[in-house]
Amino acid sequence: MFSLSSQSRIFIHALPTDMRKSFDALCGIVKGDFQKDILDGDYFVFFNRVLDRCKILMWDRDGLVLVYKSQESEDTHFNTFTRVEIHRTFNGIVDETRSTCF
Repeated sequence: MFSLSSQSRIFIHALPTDMRKSFDALCGIVKGDFQKDILDGDYFVFFNRVLDRCKILMWDRDGLVLVYKSQESEDTHFNTFTRVEIHRTFNGIVDETRSTCF
């Protein structure tokens, strides 16, 4: 389980993201679309077009961390989740009490 510091913010990319992208390409989106620095300690969330896969990119003191989540159930998609359900899905990565940045 991951824990968020009180300074961490969560940014969700509004556009579908190609899940073949890895560290460098996702860092490019962070810098270009969010106009943020990955080293600031924020969390960046990316969904695919079908909304059944998700990646979270973050900086962890000495390197990048990429968490990849895939929904296995065909009838459950991320677009049907509430913030509470997202919190449960990522088992503590998303803190529902903190404001989500869009």
